[in-house]
This record gives sequence, C-alpha cells and structure tokens, in this order.
Amino acid sequence: MTTVDYIRDEIKKLYKNSPNIHVRIKSSRSSISSTPAIITGVYSNVFCLRETERKPCRIQTYQYADVLIGRVEIQELDYFPATNTKK
Repeated sequence: MTTVDYIRDEIKKLYKNSPNIHVRIKSSRSSISSTPAIITGVYSNVFCLRETERKPCRIQTYQYADVLIGRVEIQELDYFPATNTKK
C-alpha cells in the first residue's frame, strides 16, 4: 500500500463515519484559507469538499497528492457547524 492509498483510505473512513471536517488549504500565492467543510465524494483519484461557511456553498475537488505534499490539511470536527451541536 502506497502513501496515497493510505491517505485515500483515511479520507474514505472520514467520509463514511464523520464527513464534517475542518480544512486548511495553502494556495500557490502564499495565501491560506481555513474553513469547516463536508466531504461530499471520494473517488479513485480525487475527493470533493463543500465549504459550509460560504454562501453560496463552494465545492472544491482535490487530489490525494495535495494532502501528501501538505497543500491540503484535514482535521476531523467533533461538532456540526450548521447546528453547533457535538457528535
């Protein structure tokens, strides 16, 4: 199992068990965005996130390699931002 396969499996677990996450994204121009999001899809080469604080909601697609190189950092949330309740 490669590192990318391991990352894919961990994101699949989050998607099935607790898709509410906090994501930190480093863009190419040295800016960093940090926001709550929901994992909306996990596919063979990419995964999709929907940011929950923006209106209208923004859906982004990332490669597992983005997590590997540190461009995307994922942290599991222990509460649901929309309702402000704990798991």
